[in-house]
Amino acid sequence: MSNLRNKIIRLAHKNPELRKHLLPLVSKTAGKFKPAPKIKSKEEAEAIENTKWQDWEPVQLPDDPSRYFLNSPKLVKPKLSEVKPSRAREGGIANANRLMWLTFNGYNPKRQPISLRKEIDGSYTILDGSSTYANAKANGWRVIWGVVVEDLSKVDGGEYGSQSGGGLEELPRRKRKF
Repeated sequence: MSNLRNKIIRLAHKNPELRKHLLPLVSKTAGKFKPAPKIKSKEEAEAIENTKWQDWEPVQLPDDPSRYFLNSPKLVKPKLSEVKPSRAREGGIANANRLMWLTFNGYNPKRQPISLRKEIDGSYTILDGSSTYANAKANGWRVIWGVVVEDLSKVDGGEYGSQSGGGLEELPRRKRKF
C-alpha cells in the first residue's frame, strides 16, 4: 500500500493539474470529513450560521488560506509543522469549521491571520486562533497565515484581538453578508 501511495504522490507532483484530485486520496485525513457542498442561498447560510456546535458535522475546508484570512503587511506563512497550538476545545473547533466554511463561500467576512509568538527554536506558538489551526491541520493544509505579535497587549482585544472569544477580550461581532 505504501508503494501505491508513493506512486500517487510522485504522479501528483509531476502533474500539477492533477494534484487537487490525487493528493486528497493519500492524505492522512482522507475520508475524515464529508466533502462540503457549495452554499446555494442566504437562507442556507443563515441556517448554517445558527447551527449549534454540537449539531455541526465538520466539512472539508480546501487548502486556500487567501479565502479565509485578510492579508497583512506583517503576514507570515509558517508550515503547520512549525506551529504549536496552545489549546484545543471541541466547541471552538466545530464553530471555527462552520465559520470558515461560510467564509470560504463568501457569506462571512475573512478573519485576521492567527496571532503567533515566535519561539527561540524558530517555531511558533499560537496566541489566538487555535481552533482555526486545528481545522487547517485536520484538513491537511500545508501552511497557515499568521502575524507574529511582539507586544502581547495587542492580542488582548487590541490590534490582533480574538475573533472567537477564546478567553481574550471579545471584539464586536463581525458583520455578516446576509
